[in-house]
Amino acid sequence: MTAEAATQSATPAGDAGENAFDMPVTVNGETVILRNKKSYILVDILDFYPFDLSVAGGTRLETLINGVSSDFTAPVHEGDEIQIYWV
Repeated sequence: MTAEAATQSATPAGDAGENAFDMPVTVNGETVILRNKKSYILVDILDFYPFDLSVAGGTRLETLINGVSSDFTAPVHEGDEIQIYWV
């Protein structure tokens, strides 16, 4: 499944409601639209981007937001460039 297909089919539960909005970000060079929440954190990316955490491609997972090493609880904002990869 492509990131675009995952984006179109995914509708995770969360804090969806009157103030929920869609937010575009870039993940590993692909545009991903985060949907149906009032705010987003890095771990939310995994609901919309097909990154298989069950198959380790290295010893640890590196997560960056706009080139800065970030935890999965870091806030994500519109237009952020996110990288997720094994090192």
